[in-house]
Amino acid sequence: MGKIVRLIPICSFIAVIFGCTTFSKMTLKDQHKADTKSEEETPPKSSGYLTKGSTVMVDTGDGRKKTTILEEYRSMQDALVASQNKIDSLQEELKKEREHKAAIESEREELKRQLEAAKQISVENERLTKELSEVHKPYLKKIEDLTMELARAQLEETKAKQELTSFKIEQFMENKDTANSQ
Repeated sequence: MGKIVRLIPICSFIAVIFGCTTFSKMTLKDQHKADTKSEEETPPKSSGYLTKGSTVMVDTGDGRKKTTILEEYRSMQDALVASQNKIDSLQEELKKEREHKAAIESEREELKRQLEAAKQISVENERLTKELSEVHKPYLKKIEDLTMELARAQLEETKAKQELTSFKIEQFMENKDTANSQ
């Protein structure tokens, strides 16, 4: 009998704990059902002392304001909805930024390809310039030689004209002397 007497407080403690957890589970289920029913259809308001909500007040921590559990629950739900909306908008903004980043990356790759093509064209132009200057040098030498030859020819032509003019003058003078002497 002594052993049973010692077990009575333990058994009663276990019964209380299991009873409380079962009761709390039932009240949570009932409360959830009541919340969904109240959202679906709102019964007419009564004039009892619980019409304004629970009489249990919760200290929010700042010491000046106490709210009911229901008010605290609703404010937390509102904060949750606001946070979810903000998360959704930030995710949408992130998606747009990623699309913008992808577009910029593709544009950057295209500009890289164009830069490489421009570098190749520049190298090709330099090579062609060198080739042209190499090909151009003999022709410049020929042009220089021909210019010098032309200048010599013009100089000889001028000398020939001067000699012709001086010969004509001499002939004219001789003709004049012979005409005067006659």
